[in-house]
Amino acid sequence: MSSHPGAGDCERLGDGFLAQPVNALSSLAYVAVGGELIVRAWQQRSRGWSSVGLAAFGALVAAEGVGSVGFHGPGDRASHVLHDAAIGATLAFVAATEVVALVRRPRRSRTRRRFVAAAALLGTATVVNLLSRTGDPLCNPDSLLQGHAVWHVLTALALREWALATFDAP
Repeated sequence: MSSHPGAGDCERLGDGFLAQPVNALSSLAYVAVGGELIVRAWQQRSRGWSSVGLAAFGALVAAEGVGSVGFHGPGDRASHVLHDAAIGATLAFVAATEVVALVRRPRRSRTRRRFVAAAALLGTATVVNLLSRTGDPLCNPDSLLQGHAVWHVLTALALREWALATFDAP
């Protein structure tokens, strides 16, 4: 088994800077979503804490993308640490925000659709990931369509929908 951190994510490991090019490049979906959330926060900066939360979450999602590119690229220790720390921080942010939301306010119907979309995207991403890891039925290490890459895109979109629902962004 390879010592590269992405070895379990199906795509065959190469020798170049991007050891898993499809998985590495698909990680840019997090950077794009994070950037979009930061721009939205800037445009809505008059909304106070809501825009601060949106910007902070966008920064975490973007950091996850940078860490994930490195994780599937060179796979060095620094990118592995950034990848794992950003995932942990993003999940902690979501959990803490949801606890506060449960205590403070009920969900409005406009945002409920976004929460349903986020849940559907996350559920689909989970199934794809579970079926396409190394050695699983949908794994083809040489394919340009990698299940883990699909997982990156779907989870980035799920995080986007959650953030827009949570911070009531239009």
